[in-house]
Amino acid sequence: MTKKEKIIKTHIKNVYPIKTYMDGDTMYYYTKLNPCNSNHSKKISSKNIDVLNDKIVSYYSDIKLQNDITVYEAFDLSLQKETASTALRYRQLFKKHYISIKNIKLSKLREEHIRNVLQKMIHDGIKAKAFNNAVSALNKIYNYCRYYHIYCINIQQIVSEFRKYNLSGKKVFIRDYKKDGDLAFNEKEAITIINYAFANPDYINLAIATLITTGLRTGELLALKYDDIDLKSQKLIIDKTEHSKSFEIIDSCKDNSERTVFLNSDGSKVFNTLFSVRNNDPAESDFIFLNPNSKDGKLHLRALDNRLRKIQHILFDNDVAICSERSAHDCRRTYASIQYLHGVNIKIIQAQLGHSNVQQTWNYIKNVVDENTRRDILEQSCIL
Repeated sequence: MTKKEKIIKTHIKNVYPIKTYMDGDTMYYYTKLNPCNSNHSKKISSKNIDVLNDKIVSYYSDIKLQNDITVYEAFDLSLQKETASTALRYRQLFKKHYISIKNIKLSKLREEHIRNVLQKMIHDGIKAKAFNNAVSALNKIYNYCRYYHIYCINIQQIVSEFRKYNLSGKKVFIRDYKKDGDLAFNEKEAITIINYAFANPDYINLAIATLITTGLRTGELLALKYDDIDLKSQKLIIDKTEHSKSFEIIDSCKDNSERTVFLNSDGSKVFNTLFSVRNNDPAESDFIFLNPNSKDGKLHLRALDNRLRKIQHILFDNDVAICSERSAHDCRRTYASIQYLHGVNIKIIQAQLGHSNVQQTWNYIKNVVDENTRRDILEQSCIL
């Protein structure tokens, strides 16, 4: 097997197959060059399969050459899309904290190099806010490498090891009870939130109710358009997502495939209410979820998370700190847990959520049943 054949075979197996589509009478071959960060897939196409294969080989060959760049060169390239003031701030952070690893090639960068610079910050008595800023410069390098498939050690994992340090200033790391990110609403809480949305039907409240009744990812929900919704057939076509930071609409889901999400009567009721609100809105937009307070008139993730925290404080007597930790993504865990509680097969839940394997789905199913409900369910399963 030649080097070219090996590259193409590896790409097809691990990234994306080569497919065809028709544009009029012309047939095109296409594939996606999908970096580690699946939010930034790149589609390439050609009328000729050999030309397409050459593009694939060229893409991965260029990536291999980039592995020879230094840490600072990768850092400098990662700032190309930043404003001049932001780039200057990051360069000052790099000069202050990472000058010792500046000339190390990415392929030669080791865990001990990162640990040494982080340990020096702690030893010098760095404060929490300054530590967060310093780490953001490291994240720039790591995210750039992931995006362009450049080999780099897992910097974020190494940083996580330093969570045990108590730095001065505001808390820098996640609270102990949120370590595993396993929060979900129980069924009673979910019903309360949905009823609150019906009583106060605006875009944000109904978006939260939609998350609980469909299990969509937040990006998928925010990218929904009229054409994606078929209330007559009670289904959604999910084939795009919104990037949480750039607000860019990516023409692929997390797993790079299109999926159908079916609506039960709860989901249909939420969407019927949503359409009533949307149809009375004079705003011209293909998107379903709007927000007149945002610059582009569209709903985004931060508004969702902020409203969800407010709803919890209004409706529940939960600890204030715990309420602040529950995010819009926990609605997805809530959906999975409640569906499983009501006897839905795990494979069906997996298909609804769009998970690539069933273990991911099991990880989303949390203990959302209180003791009395659990006792009643077990009593119903008696056979004598």
